[in-house]
Amino acid sequence: MSDPVDGVVVVTASGSFDIDSDDVVRDAFRDSMRLPGHSVVVDLSDVTFMSSDFLNSLLMLQQAHEKTGGRLTLVLPDDRLVWAPLETTGLMRIFRIAENLGEALRKQSQ
Repeated sequence: MSDPVDGVVVVTASGSFDIDSDDVVRDAFRDSMRLPGHSVVVDLSDVTFMSSDFLNSLLMLQQAHEKTGGRLTLVLPDDRLVWAPLETTGLMRIFRIAENLGEALRKQSQ
């Protein structure tokens, strides 16, 4: 997790996220909510696998941001392996999506 830049915190995830990594993910997301601004970008560019638990954590983070008036943007590369779980579950239309970090940071200011 980065220090906030212009009120935006970037959480970078990489590797495979399954039930064994769920606590780490939730802790990082919880920590991001404690920082001022409550605008968070979750960069999934280097994620190779997302379990349903990871998707649930993303959804909980999105809902927490909606309640506090914050913004959440996911960085998803043009990679079907990462997009597929979000498309299959219908979550693509819930999240603000960007193809790269620069685009995500611009979306946070809109």
